[in-house]
Amino acid sequence: YYSENLMNHTRFYPSGREILNHFRDKKQAICSNKPEEFVRRILESLQSLDCFDAILGGDSVKSKKPDPEGLLHLLELFKCPPERAVLVGDSPVDIETGKRAGVYTCVVTYGFGDPKEISLAGPDCSIDHLSQLKALFH
Repeated sequence: YYSENLMNHTRFYPSGREILNHFRDKKQAICSNKPEEFVRRILESLQSLDCFDAILGGDSVKSKKPDPEGLLHLLELFKCPPERAVLVGDSPVDIETGKRAGVYTCVVTYGFGDPKEISLAGPDCSIDHLSQLKALFH
C-alpha cells in the first residue's frame, strides 16, 4: 500500500526547497528509516534528488535510527567530524540519533514528532520555520 501511495501526502515543509538550495555548497544527506528506494522515489517526485550528496534508507545499514550507524557512516563518507555536522529532524528518534552520533541537533517544531516528546529528547536547538536555518548556520 505505502509503495503505491508514496506521494499522496508527501510535500516539502515550507521553505524546504529554498533551504536545500541555500545550503548547496554544504554536504547534504538523508538518513531515513524508510527503505532507500522509497526515499529516492520521493526525492525524484519532488525534483530534489540532486540536492543530496548521499541517501541512506533504513535498509541501507544494519540498524535503523535511533542507532547512529547510518549517521556515523555518512560522517565517515564525508570525512566530517561530528562536531562539524548538524542533524535537522522532526522527531525524538532523529534527536536521539544525532546525540548518539555526537552531532549538533536541530528540530523543527512541526511535522512527524509530538512537540512534548521532541522537547524531552533535548535537541540543541528548535526552529519554527526552516528559513531560520540560514541565520543559525552560515
